[in-house]
Order: sequence, then C-alpha cells, then structure tokens
Amino acid sequence: MIIDNALRNRDPRLSRKQQERLLDARRRAQAFVFTAEASRLVGRFANQCGDLILRHRQFALAPFPDAYVEYDCRAFMADFPGMTDAETEVGFTQENMDHRVGYLISGDTVSVFVCGPGDPDGQIGAFYYTLAPPGQRARTDAAVIPMPANDEGAQWSKLAFGLGRAAHNIHDEDERQSLLGEYEVHSHFGSERPFSTMMLGNAGEVRNLWACLLWLNRPGQVTYTTEPAGRRFLRGREIAYKTYRIVDIDLGRMRSLRRAFVLSGPRLSPRRHNVRGAFHHHGGDVACEHQWPLAPDVDGRWQCKSCGRLRWWQRDHVRGDATRGWVDHDYNVDAGA
Repeated sequence: MIIDNALRNRDPRLSRKQQERLLDARRRAQAFVFTAEASRLVGRFANQCGDLILRHRQFALAPFPDAYVEYDCRAFMADFPGMTDAETEVGFTQENMDHRVGYLISGDTVSVFVCGPGDPDGQIGAFYYTLAPPGQRARTDAAVIPMPANDEGAQWSKLAFGLGRAAHNIHDEDERQSLLGEYEVHSHFGSERPFSTMMLGNAGEVRNLWACLLWLNRPGQVTYTTEPAGRRFLRGREIAYKTYRIVDIDLGRMRSLRRAFVLSGPRLSPRRHNVRGAFHHHGGDVACEHQWPLAPDVDGRWQCKSCGRLRWWQRDHVRGDATRGWVDHDYNVDAGA
C-alpha cells in the first residue's frame, strides 16, 4: 500500500508532530484496497451517479474510526468523459495522472496519499480534509485554505474542488450551503493559494471518497478471501506485510449501478475478530430507490420517506470466540465476477 511506503520515507516538508500523527493513525487503521476492476466500478458510480452520492452522503461512514482506503486512479477514471482520447475533468490524461490514491481516515480528518509516474513509492498529498455530517460544519485549524466571505465564485470553486461534476447535482440553495460547510480543505505544507488555482488534479476528491465508503458499506455484495502475511523488498530492504482479506464486489445479475445500490449484511467469522461498522436494515421495500433524511432520528435511525424502511449504523466492535483463534486483517476490494 502506498501509505506504508510513503510513511517509511519521511517527507522533510512535514513537521515531526505531523509525521507522528500520521504514523499513529496508520497503526490503528484497518485498510481497504480496491483492485483495478473494483476501482473502475466505483469510478463509474462516481461519474454517473453524483446525485445518488449527494443524496446518500450521510451514509458514507468509515467502517472503523481509523481506516485507510486506496484505489487504482487510472482505472477509477477510465470511464470519465474524454478519457479515451483527451483529458479528464481535472486536466490529466491516463499517462500523466496519479497511479493510485489513498485516504487515511482518522476521526473527522482525511489525509491523502498519492503514487504517480514520477514517484513509484508514493508520498503524502498536499491537502487534507476535515468532514462533518450533513447539516453540521466541519472543523477547521490553522492550516485551512481560506475562502473569501460572500464570494460566490470562490464558493463554487470549493464545491467543484470537493465534488467535481457532482456539484451539478446540487438540488437547491439550502443543500449548496450545507455542502459548503460539510468539508474543509487544509494544506500540509502551508499553501495559501485560492481554490481557483488548486483545481488541477484534485477536483472531486471528497466525492470520490464518499463513493468508496458507500460501496464499502454494502456487505451484501462482498465476499472475503484471506491472504497470508508476506514479505517483499523495497529499495533493498525486506518489508513485512500483515495478513489481509481480498473483498470481491459482485453485482449479481444487475448491470445498472443505480439498481445495485442496495445494502444488506452477511454473517461474519465465528472466530474472535474486529467487526467493522456496518448498516443494518428492517422492513420497507428493498427495491425502492430510497428517500432518506439527511439526519437520523433521536434513536439514531433513518426512515425512508417512500417505503418506511429503517436503517441504522452499528459501530465497530469485537465479536466471536477467542478460543477458536483471532482474525486480524486488512481489506483488499475486488469487483468480482
């Protein structure tokens, strides 16, 4: 994973405190790695279903308080308009774009890692984000990229920076104002450039993360295969990697991403293991294209306005019989058959 390679070689632009914070979050994080096929599927979802992403963003929750998500960027962008013969929405071609992108999620903070043509080992990205649930305002710190007050052009630049083309699916002014406060962009390296000069290479990053998390929270369509721990050489040094699980995403007979956007939950291993956070459901019509409220009720449940289906979030916890062994893993996400 690019995060491990990047953090093994400290970026001199990072302070010691920044480096220690990232290393500490990585030690706690459960990792999810999308294969090329799964990356392309989720990328197609991000490109074609921006309205669904905005409508369901309240469910784009990390399965653990500390989690790492990585995808193949070239596969992710393969079906975006213009990729076959020109440029992507952010001005990159297949040849000069990043190879892989990773997001380290720690609480409300998301740090970006990239691996590109000129940097095969990967590095920390220039920006990090703080996120908040719909209707709330994201936390800011001293490194926040400033946005001029009451500057509508700067506001739309911020929305395009985070949402890419999904910004065109904003329903009304209330939703636009809510989205403006739901994420803040910060710089690891003290950049004070305005949003309008930072679009290249970053448009849609928050949307992309939401898309990945929405698919990770669909356990009814994933299967797990355990891969044993192993070692490999990096720059002449032997490096150990933990046991992890390959996660296959199977759409079954459905060929429409919109129709396949339904959640369910599988039974997990009876051995002692960390259980990732997941959504649970009850009642209603599973085929309904649900109209969920942005915020849960006082009992922490969402209820579809169309069919009455209930949804709630079960936090990560430990489950299983310790006498039968312990399962500890990262996750590798594949599109399946």
